[in-house]
Parts: sequence; C-alpha cells; structure tokens
Amino acid sequence: MTQEMLPALAAAGTLFIGRYASNGWTQLAYTVTNRTAGEAAFAGYCARLAEVGFARDAVNEIGEARFATFVRDTLAVHVMFYPAIGALRIVYGEQVVLPGTSEGEAFAEPIVVQPGRRATMNAAAGQSYVIRAADGRLIVIDGGPAQAEDEADLFALLRALKPAAHIRPRVTWMFTHPHGDHLALAVRFLGAHADDIALEAVWHNFPDFKRLIDPNSAGHAAALTATLRDRYPDTPVGVFHSGQRLTMPGCAIEILFTQEDFWPNPFPTANHTSAAWRMRFSGGATFLVLGDCEKGLCAQMARVYGGELESDILQLTHHGLNGATLGLYQLIDPKICFWPLDEHRVATDGRCLGIRAASDNAGYSYTVYADPAEPWPSYAFNSWLRETDWTRIDGSSGARAHYPSTRTTTVRMRDLAAKEE
Repeated sequence: MTQEMLPALAAAGTLFIGRYASNGWTQLAYTVTNRTAGEAAFAGYCARLAEVGFARDAVNEIGEARFATFVRDTLAVHVMFYPAIGALRIVYGEQVVLPGTSEGEAFAEPIVVQPGRRATMNAAAGQSYVIRAADGRLIVIDGGPAQAEDEADLFALLRALKPAAHIRPRVTWMFTHPHGDHLALAVRFLGAHADDIALEAVWHNFPDFKRLIDPNSAGHAAALTATLRDRYPDTPVGVFHSGQRLTMPGCAIEILFTQEDFWPNPFPTANHTSAAWRMRFSGGATFLVLGDCEKGLCAQMARVYGGELESDILQLTHHGLNGATLGLYQLIDPKICFWPLDEHRVATDGRCLGIRAASDNAGYSYTVYADPAEPWPSYAFNSWLRETDWTRIDGSSGARAHYPSTRTTTVRMRDLAAKEE
C-alpha cells in the first residue's frame, strides 16, 4: 500500500514530522498544536477514510486517547490520537490478520501463570507467562532464553492447562520485543513442537532493525520468522498497534504501547522497542504486561493514559531491575507484582530493594549494601512497591504480593487468589 492511495490529512493545526516503516507497515507521524485541532484532525481523517471506501473495523478509547481501524479489501489503516502529548499517528499496511473477537464456549477458569523457570539462575532472566482464556485456549507471552529444561517445562504446563476436549493445546503467542532472553526459547519450542500444539496466531510489533544499535535482535526475529514459515505456514502472524483489542472468551487484550509510539525517539536497544498491553478478564481483574519498557516508554505511557493504567497484576518492567518510573508504578498501583527474576536477586539486589549498594576494589556490588543502607533514588519505584499498600478509590487497600519467577505462580482471575508452587 502506498501513501498515494490514502486520503491526505488536510487539517489546521497539524504538523507532519516524518514517516517510519517497519513490519510491512508505514506510519505517518504528526504533532498537533492543541487538543481541539487534534480532535478535529482525528475525526476528519476517519470521516475521509469512510468517504473513499474504507469500512470502519474497530474503534476504541483509553482515557483521552482515541483509536480507529479502517479496512478496504486487503488494506488497513489505523489512526491514533494522544491528546496528552499532542500526537496524531496514521499507520497503514497490508492486513494479514487484524485483532478482533474470537468466539468460543466459556467453560474453563481464566488464570494467569508465571511459570517457574529452572534456568533463571543460570542464564539471562528472561520472562514467560501463560494465560488461559475461558474457552481453554492458551496465550503464551515471550518465553525466555533457549534453555532445554524450560522448554520441557513449558510444554508440560501447556498440556496440563489445556482442557480435555482439546486434542492439542490451542495457543496464541505474543511477543513484547525481540531480545533473546524473551524470544529464543519460543524459537526453540516452536521448532520442536509443531506436531504437539495448535498454533492459532502469533502477534508482535517488531521495529525497523536498521535503527537499532542492539546487534542480536534482528537475528532472533529472523529465526522466529523462519521457524514460523517452515513449521507453521498456515498460522497467521499479526502486527498489533496501540489501542487495538484482541478478544477471547473471558479475556480482552488491549494494546497500550508499541515501538511506533516511541518513534522518532532513538532505539538504542530492543528494550526501547518493547510493547505493553493490559489483559482484562470477565469480572474486571486486570494483568498489565510491560516487557522490558525503558524509562522513556514508561514516562510516555504515564502521560498518555494516566489513571486508566490502574491494574491488579503487574509484570515489572525489565525484570524488576531497570526502566520503570515511579510515576508509572503509582498509576498502576498493583495488588500483585510478578518479578521476571530469580528469588535470590529479588531479595538481595539493591536495585530490587531500592537500596544503594556498596562499591569496593572489585567494582560495584549489587548485593553488598552500604552501612547503614542508603536509599537509591534511581530505584525508588521498587522501594515504593515494597513499602506501600495498594489502595483503590472505594477505600479498599492491602499489602502487595510479590512473586519471583523461580517458582510457578498461578493466579485465579475471578478473585485474584494466588498459589505458588
């Protein structure tokens, strides 16, 4: 699809700042002079798309942010307006598959699982989550580094969670970003288990790798693409955009952030291209996934969505070590904290504790603390999570629960009851 096939954005108070292409999609980025101009430009462009034959596929609002997707034949256009930062984005490309609603009979109990990873202490921390929807389908998030024992454990978990009525686990796989400690296990697993699972869809929003200083991410993404092409030729691979929803019985996944939103800021590492989303379950419980979002991404999400980010379960960004901002965590105010990190580091690493460690001739130490322990302002977001209770507008409050990824933790989403194994 070329830009010439799109209607022009002719609106007062908008300034074109550039074009960015990745994943077969192209983004046109604009700034707006004020909220009124932005709202008029968003509404006017959506109307113009309808005038030239595009059908509206979906609309969404998250706080003040506005989103709409339009399709014509095999072409799709997604429009995003963020009043808080004065940004209007138009993303267009060939639609392979678009987020939407998947039908199914609701009979299984929705749960969120943080699998215990045996390789956590021996390799990069990684992260892995498995979610069961109400119809028994499973959503896998990332996976971790390519460790044989974790691959075997993940396969056993998928088999244990699938309903008896399903011959094979029915899986949708979602990726936050293409770092090896999030992606490599999936490549290994998918290469080995094509006959053992029904892979129904794969979702991600990877960047233009030419813009990354990070040298290894493109190779991991290429390995995933090759594995899917060779082993799962009929499985659709979709690119999600912020504001879109993927819905299964008992679970709606709402995309909050992708690397498109952060552009034209630079992408020094793949962490700066991480996606984030929130899963809302029937009954209202929520699980917010941050991948490895760095500070700039976290700060932007806080500005864009504000109090709409409040969630029950939080996957701490970048393994609970770096990247977060205090403002973002205060807006999310989780009841349950998932640390994609081993329990030893969660209990001793000064970054996890918000305590400045001592340094000696051997260099900086994360586990030997100054005496007396000194607060570490750069990691105040973690000390805040540990030292404060969660609160809600109805006056309820309570102590946060913290779960590292050394042991498997299963949360029942109807009542947030957690079991650690």
